[in-house]
Amino acid sequence: MELLTQIAKTSTYTPSYSKSTYSSNLSSADYDGLAAALASIGVGLIIFLIFILILVVIVKALEIVGKWKLLKKAGKDGYIALIPIYNDITEMNITGMPLFFWFLNYTYVLSMIAGALSVIPFVGWILSFGLTFLASAGVIVFDIWKSILVAQSFGKSTAMGVLLAFFPFVMYPILGFGKAEYQGPTYKGKKA
Repeated sequence: MELLTQIAKTSTYTPSYSKSTYSSNLSSADYDGLAAALASIGVGLIIFLIFILILVVIVKALEIVGKWKLLKKAGKDGYIALIPIYNDITEMNITGMPLFFWFLNYTYVLSMIAGALSVIPFVGWILSFGLTFLASAGVIVFDIWKSILVAQSFGKSTAMGVLLAFFPFVMYPILGFGKAEYQGPTYKGKKA
């Protein structure tokens, strides 16, 4: 036992790391300031997201109220504006578009197929990108086309229809509360 205590007193053990490797130039006050800055950024982000949420609710409410009035002018029930898929079908009915065109609005099935193809290296990735692009473009083109036909059904121009597609929260109230009158279907496709 004496031998062990003597060895312990005489040996000099130095760790393989030095204290300066783990030291920081930041003081405790610096960490408190950093935490306060991060907290204020977080609070600012939450306030921004709440503002965006309120803005989205207001914009969607304007669109629904305008669409409600528009549907009433066309002789349909206004509450249809609250039913997501049925209001698209009703707008197509107002314009005279065939019902099977409604499926163009939901071409995201191509996106699901694209997701399945994306597991194949290279070729699958290219096909996946192409199908996703086609699906997105199909939805956008269909929405613009339907909006143009809706505007024309109320005696408005093609430009008004394009604006209706991109700014529905402004244009539906203009069509719904304005002096535009429903003039009947405007789709000029071949009838079976």
